Amino acid sequence: MDYSSILDWLWPDWFFNLAVVSDEYNRGRYLAGLWMTAKLAVVSIFFSLIIGAIGAAVQGAQSKTLRVLVGFFVAFFRNTPPLVQLYFFYFAIGTVLRITGDNGLPQPLIGNFGWAIISLSLFAGALNVEIFRAGIEAVPKSTVEAAEALG
Repeated sequence: MDYSSILDWLWPDWFFNLAVVSDEYNRGRYLAGLWMTAKLAVVSIFFSLIIGAIGAAVQGAQSKTLRVLVGFFVAFFRNTPPLVQLYFFYFAIGTVLRITGDNGLPQPLIGNFGWAIISLSLFAGALNVEIFRAGIEAVPKSTVEAAEALG
């Protein structure tokens, strides 16, 4: 049986429907969402690289306590889904960290975008710790000694 004739009428809905972008209202919403996603990605990647570099440096430290703490951080953030982490930071910690505004009403200390950055940066930072640590440990000792000899 040839399924191509049955599925021909569904093909435009299966692919990317550009009819939504032709409307000015929806186009603005999609472009605003695309811009927010780009900002969130760039900032989260930047902070995750910093977290990963610091964590990888601490993994190679002499202090067993610091290595255990970083190992716990990596295990916790790698083994929980990012959506659960985002919900935890925004709904659990976000409701506790409040300040009183000028009108006397409680207001969040950190906004939606801030919690998204924190959550995604910590998740990606835990992954980067392992990536950087593995990269550092993959360098042979003879290469490190040769680099030290050359100055």
